[in-house]
Amino acid sequence: MWLILRGPIGVHMWDFGDPETVPVQEWILAARAHLGYPVGDSWVHGDEWDASFVQGEPHESLMAIATVHDVAELATVNSAAYVAEHEAACREERILGAAHALAGLDDETLAAVLAHPVLAGRT
Repeated sequence: MWLILRGPIGVHMWDFGDPETVPVQEWILAARAHLGYPVGDSWVHGDEWDASFVQGEPHESLMAIATVHDVAELATVNSAAYVAEHEAACREERILGAAHALAGLDDETLAAVLAHPVLAGRT
C-alpha cells in the first residue's frame, strides 16, 4: 500500500508495504508533519493538498514525477506537535459537525436528544 500526498511542494509517496503489519496511522501523521500538510481530519484541503492510498505500485507516470521516500525517514520525524495540533483540529471539526446537526433540530427533538439514555450522566 502506498501513501500519496500531493501539495504545493509536489507529489510525495511512501511504500507502506502490508498495512496489516505497519503502524499506518502513525506513519500517515509523520508524513503529513514532514511535508507541512494542513492539520485536520480531511484528506483533501482545497485545491492545494490531497492524500490517497493505492494498492500495488502506483502508475509509472506518477512515479516519474513524485518524490519517493523511504518509510525509515518517518521514524526521524518529530511529529508530536503536529499530532497534538491535528487532534485538536479534529476535535473542533467534530464539535462543529455536532453543533450543526443539533442546530437543525426543533426544540422538542433537541430536548429528546439531550435526554436520551446515551447521554445520561453527561454534563
